[in-house]
Amino acid sequence: PFAEMAWSLKAPRQCRFFAWLAGRNRCWTSDHLARRGLPHQVACPLCDQEPETLNHVLIQCVFARVVWHQVFGALGRPELTPEASDTVVEWCNACAQRAPSKKEAKDIRTMASLGLWELWKHRNAIVFEGATPSTTVLIARVECEARAWSTAGLLKGDLSSFFGSLARWVVGE
Repeated sequence: PFAEMAWSLKAPRQCRFFAWLAGRNRCWTSDHLARRGLPHQVACPLCDQEPETLNHVLIQCVFARVVWHQVFGALGRPELTPEASDTVVEWCNACAQRAPSKKEAKDIRTMASLGLWELWKHRNAIVFEGATPSTTVLIARVECEARAWSTAGLLKGDLSSFFGSLARWVVGE
């Protein structure tokens, strides 16, 4: 079911492909590199507290949870923020099931895929380009991309309060 959901997302192709890879746990994180005897970092590049796994980076990391709290709080759905014990697949499936309508479920899945994609890109910028972990930068990227996706018609709901809430948070930081 998750793969079907990933491929039917209203999102750019690379995000759908990434969601599919994430659902299958096929992204190259430190745990995958270690199993193959390849050089890898010891801890998560976002929090530097736990070993890096895909579920940790995207869902369980303190850094990721702050981002999800802000994104879903801005959407007016803070109950959709993932728990520390969730996995990517469990959480995405639960988000879709908790939506009151099919239209809102599509927007929530799309927003979740956007957040996953931006978290992964931010992680890669830290690992490969030496960027510094920043929730402010990441949430600003989520807001910018969400505006672009909304303009492109990928997000259908009224997101003016969402954009305002994220913008206030970024400026407030």
